[in-house]
Amino acid sequence: MNYSTPYVFPALNGNLPNIGDTFLRRVTEEVHRKIQAPIPMAFLTAIHAASAGFQHRVKVELHHGKVVPIGTYGINVANSGERKTAVDNVLTKSLREKDKQERKLNSKRQERYELEVEAFKTKRRMVKKEITKSKNFDPGELVDELSKLEELKPEKPKLAKIVYEDTTVEALLMGMSSAHNSAYLGSSEGGTVFQSGIMSATPVLNAIYSGDSQTVDRKTAESIYLDDARLTIHVMTQPSTLNTLRSKQKVDMKGNGFLARCLVCVSQSLCGYRFSYHAVGGDEDNYVDEFNSKIAYSLSQCNSGQDTILRLSESARVAIAQISDNIEWQQQPGGRYENDTDHASKLIENVHRVAAILHCLNSDVSGQIELEEVLQAVEIVSFFSDHYMSLFSESYLLAARAEQLYEWINNNYIFRGVRYLRCNWVMKRGPDCIRKGKPLYQALEFLERL
Repeated sequence: MNYSTPYVFPALNGNLPNIGDTFLRRVTEEVHRKIQAPIPMAFLTAIHAASAGFQHRVKVELHHGKVVPIGTYGINVANSGERKTAVDNVLTKSLREKDKQERKLNSKRQERYELEVEAFKTKRRMVKKEITKSKNFDPGELVDELSKLEELKPEKPKLAKIVYEDTTVEALLMGMSSAHNSAYLGSSEGGTVFQSGIMSATPVLNAIYSGDSQTVDRKTAESIYLDDARLTIHVMTQPSTLNTLRSKQKVDMKGNGFLARCLVCVSQSLCGYRFSYHAVGGDEDNYVDEFNSKIAYSLSQCNSGQDTILRLSESARVAIAQISDNIEWQQQPGGRYENDTDHASKLIENVHRVAAILHCLNSDVSGQIELEEVLQAVEIVSFFSDHYMSLFSESYLLAARAEQLYEWINNNYIFRGVRYLRCNWVMKRGPDCIRKGKPLYQALEFLERL
């Protein structure tokens, strides 16, 4: 790819990110061809699967020096029938296989633990009996011996779980603090996650994203302390489920910054175009298998030592500084992100994280993040930024509603010479998005300013 300087944060306007003939591109195209699912959906799913697979051993240094986890958050929106579950199954296979293996091992550890507990109890009874039957019984001696013995008490095995779906924030934090500090919160059925109650704790999820320590004090159970946590969130959901959540949520996910941290994908439907001959050919490709092998290998390195901190090459650092300035400039009045500064403030960090994930897929965890990987990450984050804006940006939604209103009036009335329409008539007959007073009047005011 050829880029000219100075580097900017581009507006792709719906075009797929230009990342060249990279490994990630080959993986997503294989998924698209064999499953016939939308490419953007496969793109985002692969990024989050890789995020979960590498986050336990890798961090990334931002261009200004701060070190953060590489875990990404995301929402994948697609209608029913778009094969969300199939895409999720093939790309998160290694994560779920790892959990399956861990459950089997934990079952064996649990059996041995129960035997060790029985032996420990027997030993304690023998010690108590031996000391108490002495003529010179000393309670202090009994306490000392039991205290020594308590140090040998078997420890209950802990399940090092990675994948969480229907959970609470307490269960998630407890699992991450007790056995494995890296987790993947995700589901191909978004209602499972959204209705689990964990979305009411988005401030906690925001803190984990930033790598902050978390403490949860509880009255009737042991407090939870979580340090150096790594979390990836990937929720695949239908538009109706997301709309229900937004209308009924008790916590403002946009206002508190949770949505700003998310990569958002809204896939166009392929229903009606998935003919059998489209899936023919390319059976020799095994990029998805290689993708899962890379993640499986990374997961096997859970206890391999200290984290690897990925740093930018000098050329990458210069480019990302310019892109950061360009994003800041686009937050000025009249800019692309004038009314979405919360979202804009997280873009450059997501660029770092995605670039680190691309680097891990290309080179495992060795070397520096190169300029090409940063520019590919910029394309990817910008692509999903457009999707975020289409769902959550008020200014974007207002412009879209105004455009629909203008097209409806122009196509149905202006060409016939109609010069006046009653607002009540428009709310009854017009596009769905302006069939209430406030959206209609806002759209009219927007058109007046043009």
